[in-house]
Amino acid sequence: IGVFKAPPQAGSALEMDYCDAATAREIVHQPSAPLSLLDVDGLFIVNNTVCFNAGTYGGGLYTILANTVAINNIFYANKASSQGNGQIYNEGGNLTVAYNLVQHGWEGEGNINIDPHFADSTLHLSDSSACIGAGTSAFSYGGRELFCPEYDCMNNLRPNPAGSNPDLGAFEHELANPAPIDTIDTFTSAQSLPLDFFLQQNFPNPFNPATTIKYSLTQPSRVVLTIFSLTGRHVRTLVDEKQSVGVHACLWDASDDHGAKVSSGIYLYRLQVLDSELGREAWSDERKMVLLK
Repeated sequence: IGVFKAPPQAGSALEMDYCDAATAREIVHQPSAPLSLLDVDGLFIVNNTVCFNAGTYGGGLYTILANTVAINNIFYANKASSQGNGQIYNEGGNLTVAYNLVQHGWEGEGNINIDPHFADSTLHLSDSSACIGAGTSAFSYGGRELFCPEYDCMNNLRPNPAGSNPDLGAFEHELANPAPIDTIDTFTSAQSLPLDFFLQQNFPNPFNPATTIKYSLTQPSRVVLTIFSLTGRHVRTLVDEKQSVGVHACLWDASDDHGAKVSSGIYLYRLQVLDSELGREAWSDERKMVLLK
């Protein structure tokens, strides 16, 4: 299924009734109704951008008695007049939602609730988007291994670079390597403040010689961002300061606190958000990254 824009009088972006296994990918945007699925067995919804739609039930995705898995998608700025959180509504059946951006949130592995930071009206991702590298290349479900497509809807390689985590949505970001930054950058606007604390997967990953770590703060907080080895040995403290609301980015150049380059391997990076008044931990998360030399 390719990219299209349906006219306002059109029906659902995708409607399937009483179907066997199928894969839906790379539907981008249309101003009418949500993806509608009725009694579908084995549908795999992967790497779609579903935005600015409206419907009675679930403005982005509406499933009825369907056996459906959705990964690596963006459900944002959709509206529902009756049921659902505006993005997704499931009526019976088995719906698994993992590694998606879902506005207002949705329970599931790897799901995030944050402004996607589109670059423009074409719904490509901006350099500051938390969707970059936030997807998964493979997902196990019901004894099956499900994989994301090798190319995006513009025929760009996915993931980019090869071996890293794919982006969320229909378009893989063209920036194969992060911009050379050695300080903290903040991306905020009055219209796109983060909705949840979030630690993004580093990009690129695996990496050499440097990688960028992004995270989101919903309130001014003291932040500690630390690198550890798999054995728990402290390697580097990248951030230890109070920061403002917004999406922050930090470059790690694979060196320790003394400036010495570290060896290839798997490393952990941990984000701790501390309560400004009480000084205790209010939120934390940890992810793995791979340095290949």
